[in-house]
Amino acid sequence: ALTIDRRANSESLFRVGLGWRFGSEAEQRERVVDAAIARGFYVGAKLGYGAVGSDLDAIHNDGGAAGCTNCAFTGDFSNNGFTGGFFAGYGTTLNRVYLGLELEADASNADWSNDRDSGGGGRDVSVSKKGSHGASVKLGYVLNSGALLYARAGQVRTRFNTIYTKGNMNNWVDRDDTLTGNRLGLGAEVPAFRNVFVKMDYTVTDYDDYSFTTQHANADTKNFDNKESLFSLGLGLRF
Repeated sequence: ALTIDRRANSESLFRVGLGWRFGSEAEQRERVVDAAIARGFYVGAKLGYGAVGSDLDAIHNDGGAAGCTNCAFTGDFSNNGFTGGFFAGYGTTLNRVYLGLELEADASNADWSNDRDSGGGGRDVSVSKKGSHGASVKLGYVLNSGALLYARAGQVRTRFNTIYTKGNMNNWVDRDDTLTGNRLGLGAEVPAFRNVFVKMDYTVTDYDDYSFTTQHANADTKNFDNKESLFSLGLGLRF
């Protein structure tokens, strides 16, 4: 039998660059800002855009005389979406070295879906990221300009919605799973006005996998391993 797969590819991209300004040393000299500018409690809001993807491993049982047709299925699926949320934390400095703890919470519309025509009436599957919350430890350095460059590592708890249909709309799975993810990130916080700063942050998150077996007479088994990459831009206030 002829099977036609259609794909709609998309890409998210984050770049880091190195620049050089021309001019005399006097023109380029900057005043030194006290590293204490990065100390204390802070809160803020952020808006982000990124990709949620899944490594999918499945066993597809179509029944019939053969018992199993094209049993093993593997695929990598992803798509982009927006994320909005809030962050809060506390940091301190030792000379110009920064150490902090940050909490975050967000909601997202990032999701992917795949419609597959095959034996047994076809299979459609989608994964959507919903709410998320977590905590990270930050280690950074305060530049002479007062800008903070940092790396962070932590964990998040995120709810994913998975929808799976096989054969017809009466045979479907609609489930929510709250997963733990290990998150790594890089970012910068740049002073804007008085205690206000602009926050730029890029993270990658690797989540625990999850599985389920359908209730069909010829049951399918699905295993999902979700990952996320996210760039966000925020505005914060230090106290």
